[in-house]
This record gives sequence, C-alpha cells and structure tokens, in this order.
Amino acid sequence: MATNCVDCGKKFNRYFDDCERFADGFVCRDCANKRFAEKKRIEEEKRDNLTMDLNNRYPTRKRPTSVTIISWLIIIGNTIKIILIISNPPSSAERLLLSIIFGIIFLISGIAMLNGHNWGRWLYICSFLIGAVFGWLLYGFHLISSMIRFAVFLFIYGFLTNVDADKFFLPDTILNKQIEELRKKISDPIELSEKLSEEAK
Repeated sequence: MATNCVDCGKKFNRYFDDCERFADGFVCRDCANKRFAEKKRIEEEKRDNLTMDLNNRYPTRKRPTSVTIISWLIIIGNTIKIILIISNPPSSAERLLLSIIFGIIFLISGIAMLNGHNWGRWLYICSFLIGAVFGWLLYGFHLISSMIRFAVFLFIYGFLTNVDADKFFLPDTILNKQIEELRKKISDPIELSEKLSEEAK
C-alpha cells in the first residue's frame, strides 16, 4: 500500500519498504534515522544539562593535597608520639595523661579530616590551642618554642581554612553524603535526577 512519509512526503510501500511507524504516521527510513539522531541529540543535551545542574547544586568534593598531607602528618606524628610516651612515660602522671589524651584527640581529628568531616579540622584547631595553653602551664612559657609553635599553627590554620579546604569540608551534611552514595550507584544523570526528585518528596 502506497504511503506518503509524514516528514518529506516521499511515497513508499509501508509493507515492503524499510520504514518506521511513529505516533503521527509512517516515516521513511532516511527521515526515521534523522528522527532517531535528533532524539539522541536531545537526550544527550538533557544529560549534559542535568549533569551541569547536579554538579552546581551538589558539587563533587575533591580533597586538597594540603589537607591530605597535613592529615597524614597528624596521624603518623601522633601515633609515633603515643607509642613513645607509653614506652618511655614521663615522671609526672598528669603529663602522661594529658599527652595521651591530646595525642588521641589529634589522631581522631586527623582521621576525620582525611575523610572530609568538617568537625575534624575544628577539633584539631581548638585542641592545638588548648594543648598550647596546657603546655605553657605544665612546662612553662618559652619564647622561642612558643613562637615556632604559633608559626606552625598559623601555617596549618591557613591551609585548613582556605577556599579549597572550605569547598571540601563545608558540604559535610547528611544530604550531600546521601547524594554522593547515589552518585556511586547511579551514573546516568537522568536516572539520578529522577531518584533525587523521589527522595525529595
């Protein structure tokens, strides 16, 4: 049976010629391929736009190199410190106890920062300052060592609170953690967007 292509008007036999049937009628093979290509282009454009939108709303966190180095130095340094203190304890029980407590706190903060927890960096910063005060009370105030300690603190503080560190630490929320888990499971942005819409309802 002779049929006209709804796109180009070309006549063909819909029973014997290569064609496709759409909601608006029969289409010849050339026009059908154009429709499929256009549909694919629209879907890819939609995926690109959704990917850009998701990245803007829920940016993927990237740990700065400085945070990685500082975190590992804290973890390794305080692990060694705790081992040395336990193997060769000071004569004062208060110094032993405080050294172990602060060593464990620094160790926890280092692990937390490595995993992107915002509370980890503030635990380290606050503990560093409190530890410095206890050090002055227990060991006395020494100008040169205090200046070196303060300089080290400012150096670390700068790297833990700069723009890159804020981008890494500040999305530390339950919502963003759920989105990161979804991203690991769902790679298609359209499916991910639909899943996020379902989760929001």
